[in-house]
Amino acid sequence: MKKTKFSKKEIKEFSNLLKKKRKKNTEELKSINSIISDQKKYIAESDMNFSSDASKIRDKEMLKRMRTRMVRKDKRYNDALDRIKLGTYGRDIRSGKMISKDRLLVKPEATRSIMKKK
Repeated sequence: MKKTKFSKKEIKEFSNLLKKKRKKNTEELKSINSIISDQKKYIAESDMNFSSDASKIRDKEMLKRMRTRMVRKDKRYNDALDRIKLGTYGRDIRSGKMISKDRLLVKPEATRSIMKKK
């Protein structure tokens, strides 16, 4: 018999996991924002020496990309927590079938199940 929804205990476990991951992501995001801010000050205050400052600018762009990914990840965590509140958590957004518990334990923000090849 296929499972049609998770138990309250399982939902609580996923909720706690999402909150833990969101907290860690938020802390990392604050750290990256601080580094970006420090680099902005450095670049603004420095005499542009092309060889060393070019790498600082490259690093700044890499950090901005990291920040963008982390902001997206934060949104996925929040969306998953919203799905828990709505009672739709754990369902594939296209097929409506349950996403495996093993997948959600690894990636609790997942919205799609992984199809097994026959």
